[in-house]
Amino acid sequence: MNTGKSRPLLISLTLAALLLTIIIVAVAFNPEILPEKPPAESVNESPAPKKNIVFSFGGLDFNDNLKTQISLFMEANPDIEVKILQLPNSTDYQKNSYASALRAGDDSIDVISTDIIWTQEFASNGWLLPLDNYFTEEMQTEFIQSAVDGCRYNGRVYAVPKKSDVPLLYYRSDIIPKPPETIDEMVELVKKYKASSGVKYGFVFQGGLYEGLVCCTLDIIWAYGGDVVRDGKILINTPESRMGLQKLVDMMYDGTSSPDILKFIEDDSMIAFKDGNALFMRNWPYAYRQLNEEGSLVAGKVGVCQLPMGDTNIRRTSGTLGGWNYAINSNSKYKEEAWRLIEWLTGPEMQVLDYKLGGSPPSRIEVYSNPEVIKIDPLSGQMMTLIENARLRPTPFYPSISEVMQINFSNALHRVIDVETAMGNIEAELQKMIEAN
Repeated sequence: MNTGKSRPLLISLTLAALLLTIIIVAVAFNPEILPEKPPAESVNESPAPKKNIVFSFGGLDFNDNLKTQISLFMEANPDIEVKILQLPNSTDYQKNSYASALRAGDDSIDVISTDIIWTQEFASNGWLLPLDNYFTEEMQTEFIQSAVDGCRYNGRVYAVPKKSDVPLLYYRSDIIPKPPETIDEMVELVKKYKASSGVKYGFVFQGGLYEGLVCCTLDIIWAYGGDVVRDGKILINTPESRMGLQKLVDMMYDGTSSPDILKFIEDDSMIAFKDGNALFMRNWPYAYRQLNEEGSLVAGKVGVCQLPMGDTNIRRTSGTLGGWNYAINSNSKYKEEAWRLIEWLTGPEMQVLDYKLGGSPPSRIEVYSNPEVIKIDPLSGQMMTLIENARLRPTPFYPSISEVMQINFSNALHRVIDVETAMGNIEAELQKMIEAN
């Protein structure tokens, strides 16, 4: 039973409902009664989602230099988030991993760090995005021409050079009075100074069963006027090419080098030299900084020169051109953003930073005249000329012929087969590949 106390409450609710109705109707006919909307800039809107692109490279720990470059890029490009996919140091592992993913149409990687020798294979399979509309001809003139040549396939450009490499001859400047001009001079210097200096090795290089062995052997084959293929003609089994390989075999067993070297990769060679155990070393420019760092037994005792000639009547080259490029996965969903990252990482400021912190020769011409670079690295003055005179590894199916050369060069150096047999084997396989293509 209702009491009298509920009547005032009922009246109050009725009045409230009536008032609400009046307000709704009034607003419907006169919206200006509502408070003004806050200014647009004060509205708490969610920022546009970032585009995530994946940058993949192979190597050791993700170093502070690259971390800095990626961080600076993201600061300058707040709409992009860069994710890192790091692969092991083995270039064979990297290549096989990328090839498997790209062959399957994987679009999870956007920017790839590629070895200079992968360009033709990856491009011919349609795995890389042609960059002609991004990396214009005018832009290409800002880079060392031989480095750009390593980014081309079938008249188009598929990558941008990040860094260039050229082999150098390191020598103990406290023991060797003058760097050798020829390979024979180097052999004589080893004979003269090896025993008295107490070093274990005369000449160390990369003799393991991998791409490094091919580079070292091609250096010497070219030094004697030989070649693999030239103008469509197979020259690997000519007298000049055989002379180059035979010279390397002879040095292995005449005391100039040692069968120990047949296990060496780049760092093994560098450690042997760094510990004071070698008179001469064939290696890449990265070694110079490490040989002169604190704790090195040869710091301040390292001379550097161009690789020695074989035949002085042959036009001198700087040996095998190495280097790493940046390319875009043709299946990338974010091609424009991927290009922005490449343009940033290969820009002048980042290449100066690379050279200062890592010692890797840049691919941009202007970096070699940068005062900071000249101040910290005595090699910079001659490096660009050496890179320009270095040679690309041959044939459009180089990775396949490289495997054949690795096996046969190694067998010759181990004396499992003679030089003539080794070169004949390579010639036969190369002929099959040419006919198949």
